[in-house]
Amino acid sequence: MIARTAAFALIAAWLLPVQAAQLTTATDFGPPTIRLEPAETLDVTRACVVPLQAGETVLTMPLGTLGVAAADVWLEVEPANAVSLVAMETSPDVPGAALWRLRAERDVEAQLTMTYPAKGLTWGVEYSAMLLDEGGLRIAASLRVGNGLGRDLEDATLIGDGFTLELSLANGETVTRDLPTLGGSVPADALERSIVYDRSVHGNAPVELLSFTSVPPVALPARIPVVGRLFGLSGPMPAGSLRLYAPAPGGGELITTASIPYTPAGEPVEINLGPVSGVLVTRRRAKAVEINKRLDASNRIAAFDLQETWELELRNLREEPVELLVREHQAGTWEMEEASLDYEREDAETLVFHVTLQPGEEHELSYRIRHINRQP
Repeated sequence: MIARTAAFALIAAWLLPVQAAQLTTATDFGPPTIRLEPAETLDVTRACVVPLQAGETVLTMPLGTLGVAAADVWLEVEPANAVSLVAMETSPDVPGAALWRLRAERDVEAQLTMTYPAKGLTWGVEYSAMLLDEGGLRIAASLRVGNGLGRDLEDATLIGDGFTLELSLANGETVTRDLPTLGGSVPADALERSIVYDRSVHGNAPVELLSFTSVPPVALPARIPVVGRLFGLSGPMPAGSLRLYAPAPGGGELITTASIPYTPAGEPVEINLGPVSGVLVTRRRAKAVEINKRLDASNRIAAFDLQETWELELRNLREEPVELLVREHQAGTWEMEEASLDYEREDAETLVFHVTLQPGEEHELSYRIRHINRQP
């Protein structure tokens, strides 16, 4: 593991009215801080403090070790009421360097924050979840990071949703680190199993979902020791891959793998356990009619309403009753005109039906909606 601290040489030239003096110092620009985003190129931030004399100063920053061009580097200076960035320049006399011209209103300790892009750092959050004998769920999380930057990454601080991690990586190295702040236990009464038909999300077959809701973090007295989140998951869950295992006494065998999207605190996390056997759904658009047509000045159709009738045939081939949740998505502005069952409107484009199917029962669910202001 790399333990040394990166330092970059800043060459400062103070432009005085009578004479110009030049001073070369090794100034620690601070270790890198990287915000982990779902992007190929990530932003790296470094900061340092530089004493400036009143007047103009040119700082020369060699960028070769960072692997970036001067035009790709962004510099912020503070305090804003005492120092300002006049210009960023380059010079053929100093190839591969950025020349920052600063103006200080007085002698000041200036805070410099440099941001530049880094391409080649790969990362991903991985979850491992195990069902518990008492009916709950225990989740552990880890971060996998690979360094393909072409240079060592030293003393970096990685910031993601719900976690901060410090590490060093040699060029070409890949490591996995535990993320205890993203782990925890879900009690049995907070864990829900459901059979869901959602063609837009899960395809043509009903699936079994295991779901729970993370809650906002709760402040606990300092005297109470907490390892991870022993009192349940809290805060957002970053997107990542998940492996779900059966209870350990049964061998802890793998049940399924799934992808977890980014989930804000308070929103349900759904783990797809796979297609359900013995429950069948057939869906079709039975009718589509254009109504309430509006014409333009040329007597052509400018807008219309689209009336659609959808039919879903639900069948339970099992020997026990099934609670089926049918989730339908309809884009745009629409109104429900008629439905064979009560429904809930989750959001502007989603409606949900709850259906109880007895053993061997077949049920036809139908509804008619009206899409407003469609255009040819």
